[in-house]
Amino acid sequence: MLYIMASSANLTVIISVYDDRVLVEQKLAEISRQSAFKTSNFIFIEPNSPGLERELIKPFCESNENCRLITLNERITLYEAWNLGWENASTKYVCISNMDDHMHPELLESVAKSMEEKTCDLLSVLIAKESLGTTWDELEGRCLCSLNISRRPGPFFAWKRSIKDSLGMFDSEMTVAGDKDFWARASFLKLRMYLLPRVLYIYSKHPDQLSKNDAFKMQKAKDLERSHSKEYSHRWPVSIQRAIRWESAKLQLQFWRSLG
Repeated sequence: MLYIMASSANLTVIISVYDDRVLVEQKLAEISRQSAFKTSNFIFIEPNSPGLERELIKPFCESNENCRLITLNERITLYEAWNLGWENASTKYVCISNMDDHMHPELLESVAKSMEEKTCDLLSVLIAKESLGTTWDELEGRCLCSLNISRRPGPFFAWKRSIKDSLGMFDSEMTVAGDKDFWARASFLKLRMYLLPRVLYIYSKHPDQLSKNDAFKMQKAKDLERSHSKEYSHRWPVSIQRAIRWESAKLQLQFWRSLG
């Protein structure tokens, strides 16, 4: 089923929700603060979560025509959820955001504008890795050179909805490395990629993250084994990683010049 949402929107944000009840209020407020809120669509996917986040998200979606809630009676993987959101998106561009991460108020506006101007197929931004609960006010009060910038685009990225015809969708058989596989496949097919050189996303680090437990390591090993059967190298695009390193170096240089 294809949801008919805000007709003026050009970007859809897919948000997978699972056992995140304590984060719902914060995420809805974050979405509402987006400068491009009215020209963006938001699809929440809640796959039989024990937190019953649907109870808190449903009123918000009923009050905003550009928001939709898809609920399931069974558990699915993160990448299956992203594919489901992708299939139900009707905008030119699509992106993802995790419940425990934070979008800068200008993120969606900047992403949609850059994808149009750069005519790219995939786009990421500079992503700061910070402790859970870090706010943009706190971050912007610090020197940018002190930020721990992620060297991979996995926590946040956007793409053209139409590339599923050439690239295909996320590998639903993967459980933790589907984003890396997605970018690796895009690099192999030489799709157009762009790094927006602004810190516009916070990837939250905390003890309860999936990547902190042994189950993650086992799942990662299985995904790696699966990647060996593919025709392309299982790695993040060199061009994007190089661009991230370059922009991080520029931040450091600007800082040292300011001291002189």
